Amino acid sequence: MSDKKRNKKLSVQLLCVLLPMIAAFIIILAVILFANASSFITDEGIERLKQESTAYAKDIGGTMRQMKGFFDSLGETLQIHDYADSNAIHEALQPGMTAFTDMIYDVYIAFDDKEFVDGDDWVPPADYDPTTRDWYLLGQKNDSLVFGPPDIDVDTMEIVVNGVRKVTLKNGRSGVLSIDIFLTNISGKVSEFTPSETGVCILFADSNIVATSLPDYTGTDVKDHPDDKFLQEIYSSVKSKTTDVRTVKGNDGKDYLVSTDAVDGTDWMLVSYVKKNDVLKDLSKMSIYTIILVVIMLAVSTVIIILLIRKKITAPVAALTDTITGIAEGDFSVDIKKGGSNEIGRMNNKMYDWNQSAKSIYIYFQVVKTAPVQEASTAGSAFIGGWIAIAAVLGMGLGALVTAISMKTVRKKKETALEA
Repeated sequence: MSDKKRNKKLSVQLLCVLLPMIAAFIIILAVILFANASSFITDEGIERLKQESTAYAKDIGGTMRQMKGFFDSLGETLQIHDYADSNAIHEALQPGMTAFTDMIYDVYIAFDDKEFVDGDDWVPPADYDPTTRDWYLLGQKNDSLVFGPPDIDVDTMEIVVNGVRKVTLKNGRSGVLSIDIFLTNISGKVSEFTPSETGVCILFADSNIVATSLPDYTGTDVKDHPDDKFLQEIYSSVKSKTTDVRTVKGNDGKDYLVSTDAVDGTDWMLVSYVKKNDVLKDLSKMSIYTIILVVIMLAVSTVIIILLIRKKITAPVAALTDTITGIAEGDFSVDIKKGGSNEIGRMNNKMYDWNQSAKSIYIYFQVVKTAPVQEASTAGSAFIGGWIAIAAVLGMGLGALVTAISMKTVRKKKETALEA
């Protein structure tokens, strides 16, 4: 395996160890933050639904409370004054006819003797007995104004409800003061209420549905919808007067958050419900944002780690490996950079110091290695030179001897010739 591959393997090994650890840390951190945020968003969504539902109930209750206060005052006025005849009572009813004109349809009073006085001048049939009517019987039981169950007016086909209370005139006559209230205004309000932007409200008077945006439900009774399991379930909250937000399974199989609030001045209950997913839509967005953030953090962390590993580990280790390889191959001329305070830097510094010492040792061994060769060469030259000198001396001596012999022979020849 080449050094390059070994370096890459080292990088991969480091990444295989570091990245899972960092990924696990980031994911655990994201999960913890998301869990806390989820709890916060869920609680906030539930609280917002509760606040909206309570505000809607107070809006309706404020109108009904004002109406109740006004007609209770009218009832008290009727009880403390003397009235000469029915016309006087009729005049006393007129303030009620001009109050709450967008809701009040009629104001009237009926007595135990079946006398009926209508503020709008309606004259009942001769056989009309008000004392047998439900509104009269309900009023006889209450000394302050109460609201009866809703009904459909046969003339206008609009939903109407009676407000009734017992009245005893100063002369001792006992009767019931009643007002006819068109709930068109309230029904319009309720139908416009949209808790958490997509929710629905239902206004209950016991099991009667006073108002809602649901088609064909206003003016009906809960028992008229036996197949609507969701309605039956939320009505259980009405009966128990549970005001806590609870989760109810809808007819579509989805979870709904249901909030129930009492309407001040009445015995009505306002139910607000919305799909749980709609309330927690911010949580869904946050989950997407969290996943994106985790991916970005992992990508950035990976790039940073790769760059750091290359700069701080891979590159120095590769350079040190090349240095050691070069020295091992006998190349002491490799350039070793000093510097660095970490382990790799200290290894590099020690390698630099060792290389400087190794160069001196290498030169020494080279001299020692070549010295015998140089001495043998010098000795050989001296030996040859000595033999050449000896040969020259011997040559010169031989030449001198030959010359002496030759001269002696010539001299003898000359002496012989003279004697002759």
